[in-house]
Amino acid sequence: MAIKIFNVKALLIVLAIGVVVIVATEMMHPERWSWMTQENIPGENVEIKPLEQRVYYPGVDKDALQNIVDNSYWVSSDLPAWQNLVKILRDVPQSELNKYSFGHVPYVQLKSTPKAFRGVLINVRGNARQCIPIKQTNKDVDIEYIYQIAVSPDSSPSEPIIINTLSIPSGFPTGEDIEPQRIECTGFFIKRWAYPAQEDVLTAPLVMAKELSWQEPIKSAATNNEPPFWLIIGIIILGAVGIYMLIELRIKSSLPPKPKKIPVEEFVFTLPTENLNNENSEDKAK
Repeated sequence: MAIKIFNVKALLIVLAIGVVVIVATEMMHPERWSWMTQENIPGENVEIKPLEQRVYYPGVDKDALQNIVDNSYWVSSDLPAWQNLVKILRDVPQSELNKYSFGHVPYVQLKSTPKAFRGVLINVRGNARQCIPIKQTNKDVDIEYIYQIAVSPDSSPSEPIIINTLSIPSGFPTGEDIEPQRIECTGFFIKRWAYPAQEDVLTAPLVMAKELSWQEPIKSAATNNEPPFWLIIGIIILGAVGIYMLIELRIKSSLPPKPKKIPVEEFVFTLPTENLNNENSEDKAK
């Protein structure tokens, strides 16, 4: 029993070492586990400007901005401001829009004080997790698609910012649930937008942009040649079993040999010699 307990302990030690090796290997690939902690690539420190430094891009219809309704989907009163901003984004070069950007604004400020930034060009940086092309039928703006992108911003990774952009870079993935894509853009904040989420309705800041800044991830040759994760686990388990069997054989070889088993038919049953002599003496006396 003690030998078996020792073997089990040895096997557990080997398996524990294997688990440590697996964890260490996985920690070398942050892209596999960063989603668990909502950890993001840190951006550069940007000083938040005072609200007094807000400026509107020339041509922004401030009167139309007054009719936008927060905490709602698109409503008819939003249309004039929407058309005005889309036309500016369509016709003005991105480099010109960047000159009027207020900079990065924390998610909390956009969510809590939408009127303070409505119609202002701001920067958004984070991880895009959804990109849905939406066909446009409004002939007044002369665009074919708007791409609705859900972004986990650096200032609040667990809360989304919605970006409506007129274009996306070539090769940018689309779909309801995409692998996190690192993006940055400069666009007009327009409203606190309502959207359905399971059985509830939630709100998120909505930004209208012309384009995204994105660099397609490049997979290195080392990453492509890396053995599959399950193959690593299989090798470790096989190694653990092999070591276990080796230990078992070493222990068995160190034990004294067991006595040879004698078949029953080889046994010869005889009476004890002493008893036999006593019986002969009794016979003679008679």
